[in-house]
Amino acid sequence: MPDNSDIVFILVVLLFGGSFIAGGSYVAYDAYNAHAETQNEIGSFTQTTGTILENNIGSYTTRSDTDRSTTDTDYRFSVRYEYRVGAITYTSESIQPAHDVILIDSRSAANEYKQKYSVGDEVTVNYQPNNPDESYLEETGGNLIVPILITSALILVGLYITRVGILALIDIIKNPDESG
Repeated sequence: MPDNSDIVFILVVLLFGGSFIAGGSYVAYDAYNAHAETQNEIGSFTQTTGTILENNIGSYTTRSDTDRSTTDTDYRFSVRYEYRVGAITYTSESIQPAHDVILIDSRSAANEYKQKYSVGDEVTVNYQPNNPDESYLEETGGNLIVPILITSALILVGLYITRVGILALIDIIKNPDESG
């Protein structure tokens, strides 16, 4: 006869595995909703032409928490541009929807942005027709790679843990006298 502690252990393992599967499913659901919301928002914008007024690369250095002698330098690219809608001229700093600054991990990538958005260049500006003050230069499209990797990892770990629990349960059912 199986020991109660064996049954409890298997149930805990199955619950634990199910939690990983549920967590992975939630990450997938949340990422999909955020992506769909961004796509709907982007679809309601209209385009016009604008001019880059200024661009800037800033940098900041952080120290490692574990090794205080190790530093890492990251860069921030920002831009200011103007565009006309009807008879009104607007200025904005939004490069991507809801992002005034682009965070970049290399100086060369920051310089590429600076060349892409050089002062005086004409650019395509996406603006909200009902609120022309709301604009951005480039669409992000929402990166789903990280949520997909997290979802896959959580679900695979959950499936593995659940499999271990099911195999242990099958073993107890087939061999009730050997458990405990």
